Amino acid sequence: MHRLENKYTILVVDDDAGMLETMLDILNELNFTVATADDGFKAIEMARDGTFDAILLDVKMPGIDGIETLKRIKAVKPDAKIILLTAYASETTVLEARKEGASEILYKPVDFNRLGKVLRAR
Repeated sequence: MHRLENKYTILVVDDDAGMLETMLDILNELNFTVATADDGFKAIEMARDGTFDAILLDVKMPGIDGIETLKRIKAVKPDAKIILLTAYASETTVLEARKEGASEILYKPVDFNRLGKVLRAR
């Protein structure tokens, strides 16, 4: 895995500015290097141009949702570790996310101890 200053590098994607700020603060406290994007299109561009140990991706976003963003990132970075975050997901959404290559699906509110373990898992 690529590390910057011996830290895991995480991209957090969420259209909710408050959630992005919270994730940034908590992940920094957990000793991760964090980049953020507020929509799927920016996330795809950042994933294409950068190297991230993991991408945390909200499912429900306007414009392009998390599942479509996942598909597009996997098209350019097939080995990307993508963890979907959702407050509500149907069984169909979960199955589609798994089929498209999601590493994990975590539910909001996020259990940050579990998230830290999932992010550090190889």
